[in-house]
Amino acid sequence: MRTLDAAQGHWKKILIAAGIEADVLKNKHGTCPLCSGKNKFRFDDKGLGSWICNSCGAGYGYKLLRQFTGSTDKELLAMIDELLGHRPALTYQAQDPQLKVNRRRLLSFKSALRECGTLTASYLKNRGVGLGQIHYMREHPAAPYYEDGKLISEHPAMVNQLINRQGKTVTFHVTYLTQDGCKAPLEHPKKIMPPIETVTGSAIRLCRLHNRLAITEGIETALGVMRYEQIPCWACYAANNLAKFDPPDGIDSLIIYGDRDRSYIGQAAAYELARRMQARGIEVEVVLPPDVGKDWLDHWVECA
Repeated sequence: MRTLDAAQGHWKKILIAAGIEADVLKNKHGTCPLCSGKNKFRFDDKGLGSWICNSCGAGYGYKLLRQFTGSTDKELLAMIDELLGHRPALTYQAQDPQLKVNRRRLLSFKSALRECGTLTASYLKNRGVGLGQIHYMREHPAAPYYEDGKLISEHPAMVNQLINRQGKTVTFHVTYLTQDGCKAPLEHPKKIMPPIETVTGSAIRLCRLHNRLAITEGIETALGVMRYEQIPCWACYAANNLAKFDPPDGIDSLIIYGDRDRSYIGQAAAYELARRMQARGIEVEVVLPPDVGKDWLDHWVECA
């Protein structure tokens, strides 16, 4: 369980421990702990620490905690864990021998990467996106394709790094291509390689960090956001990882370009991420494509 998930229902206790007077943490108007304005602040909590001030705005427990203390995310999350006796979910253990195997495989794979050429450029043009972010990507001339642990074939590939909150590359996302720049006719033409740390919460950074950023599931959709909406964007590669995206410090506003799936998986992931970001004090907006069963890139290409 993540720290902010564990904090739900405990925000009054957390905020009092941080130094906010208990008397103002009630569902009635009182003195704002941020601006000291009298009868401007109300704390209705509802499990998420929700509050409102006529001068300071509104938000959830984590935003109030961060603004009141001025501490870093790392310091605040550690404080909450200690206060609640919460132990964050362990990821990979350093002694896991499989990590050594994964590391060697990633290093070998990385050594063959090169700047993107005509294959990746052709693929992106075929998908209807621009080439402005191509320098953030790499290309592999003969990426190995495995099924059930067995090497089946080799294909040229577009390669992107999955980078965690700390800025570390944890694995590579591979899109297998044909020699004419189309998606390879494989059962799984897109894969991530075995990671050296947990992939959960990581993202494919297709531009530098911006305080206002967009996020999507797929790489091509993210490139479409940058081409058609002119907003810097990263990708999370899959719905379950989008829901668990863990943004680095410096992101104040997030626009989630979700998928409108018939199964509702894409919508659920987008709104789960929105809920988590709002609790963290990040301004968030969810936008979905108008047509069921299509992603944003499909919509933009059809309308172009």
